[in-house]
Amino acid sequence: MIGGTDFWRRFKGWPDMAPVLGYALLTWFYTYPWSAHLLTQLPAGGDGLLSVWWTSHMRGALLGLHGLNYSNYVFYPLNNVFLPSYTPISISVAAMGLPVSFLFDDVVAINVCMYLSFVLTGWGTYLLVRYLTNNRWASFVAGCVPAFASYQYASFIQGHVDAISIQWFPFAVLFLLRLKDRPSHGNAVGLGVFLALIALTNAYFLFVLAVFLALFVLYFRSELFVRPMAPPVASAVATAALLTLPFYLPLVLYRLRTGGGGRAINEFDFNSPDLLSFFIPNSFHPFFAGLNQYLYYDSVMGTAHSYIGISVLLLAVWGLRKSRVSTVRFFGVVMVVFFILSLGSSLHIGRMRIDFSWSQGFFGVPPDTPIDSGGNPVLLPFYYLHKYVPFFSMQRYPSRFQTLFLVSTAVLYGVGLAGLVSKMATLRRQAAVAGTFFLLLGFEFLHPPVTHYQPVMPPFYEALGRERGEFAILNLPIAPHAEYLYYQTVHGKRIMIGYMSVPVPEFMRFVQGEPFLYAVSNAHLPGKWFWGSPLGPPVLDEAEIDRTIGRLRDWNVKYLVYHPHLDPIRDETMPRFFEAMARAGRTFYNDESVIAIVPDDLRSYPAFRRTGKLPAPIAVSSAAEGR
Repeated sequence: MIGGTDFWRRFKGWPDMAPVLGYALLTWFYTYPWSAHLLTQLPAGGDGLLSVWWTSHMRGALLGLHGLNYSNYVFYPLNNVFLPSYTPISISVAAMGLPVSFLFDDVVAINVCMYLSFVLTGWGTYLLVRYLTNNRWASFVAGCVPAFASYQYASFIQGHVDAISIQWFPFAVLFLLRLKDRPSHGNAVGLGVFLALIALTNAYFLFVLAVFLALFVLYFRSELFVRPMAPPVASAVATAALLTLPFYLPLVLYRLRTGGGGRAINEFDFNSPDLLSFFIPNSFHPFFAGLNQYLYYDSVMGTAHSYIGISVLLLAVWGLRKSRVSTVRFFGVVMVVFFILSLGSSLHIGRMRIDFSWSQGFFGVPPDTPIDSGGNPVLLPFYYLHKYVPFFSMQRYPSRFQTLFLVSTAVLYGVGLAGLVSKMATLRRQAAVAGTFFLLLGFEFLHPPVTHYQPVMPPFYEALGRERGEFAILNLPIAPHAEYLYYQTVHGKRIMIGYMSVPVPEFMRFVQGEPFLYAVSNAHLPGKWFWGSPLGPPVLDEAEIDRTIGRLRDWNVKYLVYHPHLDPIRDETMPRFFEAMARAGRTFYNDESVIAIVPDDLRSYPAFRRTGKLPAPIAVSSAAEGR
């Protein structure tokens, strides 16, 4: 061990806590100007509103208002939608944000979680590298590598709180090394806690952990398979199992019962990053963004933004080559393995998937060509793990394996930088060397200012939240809009629409079985939510509308709420019907963002659909008389 096992006896408190302030300041600059609006605004783009809803959903589950895994507050009136099956439930993220959500709101809670993910990732890596090198200069700079790499930025601007929350990995690795070097129940419990935090952050991280722990056991088998290690290891396993099984056991049982959840290999292949993305600056870089034309797939997801810095890779390789310490060599193995796994199911280089099918006359095929369509693609280990390892096909993005690629590369980078710094005779020269690499790292991770926006809550939903009684609303258009979930965090009523990370087949089948819902979902149009379902446009005549009104009453749907700003198909009949009702003053509520009617108002729809004009007002029911 470079730094020795007396690290915690050398831990001086303030000197090793000071980096937290440093990473906090760097995060403020790294995420500016979003960081100046933490109390009101989210990064512009992606699933930030979904993360906000999960925090609210967790709070409701803890207060006993509804279930965690099954809830009829979304995808109502269905009761059998198993939510963890369709989106990563970030239990640890939501739990970390709960105190903040009680003091402020759910937007602030998610923002605080994202901000802390950068800070804690940096500090955890600092502690890990300091454990190995006993060099604070090198450790601080190394902590910036996983905290501010391109993968983190790309996930951050998408609002993927679970994806950027990699902060528990360096802590878990640190406690794993401590347990190996000095077996104790304290280290074992610490390891178990951080393993549980990783598992409760993102289910995909379980596969990352499994591969890493397998490598660790194989590499250090002579040190681990001894009698003194058995009790601490049992403590670590018991701690992790106690914290995670209540959440994961229902998911495992559900998967075993349904056999679903796996993803086709073609989806993995399309989401596999280009080999060049690890060596070419990302598309956000103000000077080198143009180089991305050589990448076959350029998305704001971490699938394409894998750049970790040329200076980082060179110094990491140099540090690995110079070191003779077994633990450092282990991180070299981890770096290589997770680099290969991050490449996904097949090899992509320069806008092409490498394929040695001589019959096709070239060495590459377009990246969207199905991997199982023939040919001889260069298959990588990820492909065989997907094919033969149970549950591995649930893993959605190969880029998740970049988490430990980042951490292991940062460790080797820190070892190499510590070697350079230690050659300097004076403190000033040591600071100069560390500062030079820090500035170089900052240049390689440059990006434009973070765009942000303030989620807008229509006044209608604030008023809706004050209405007493249990009832549901139907948001229109029926489409996967995270805004509907965000609105629910205020009004608290059941909604017939939900939004998860992937489509929910149970709800899609339900919509297809209801002609009215199917019609207003634009499901019959190619390229929409149902991806061009073969079902044709349903007929909405008077009889069908009467049936629909009866069904809505059975489901206790009180309002149909149309959102013009969320509907790109403005020339269809239903949007024009709502707008005509608004112009005629025959709506329950109307402003620039929301038009709300009651189910009985649908009786005017068939005539409007035939003539393009509203019929004379129909006698209102008791449900509408209160307007």
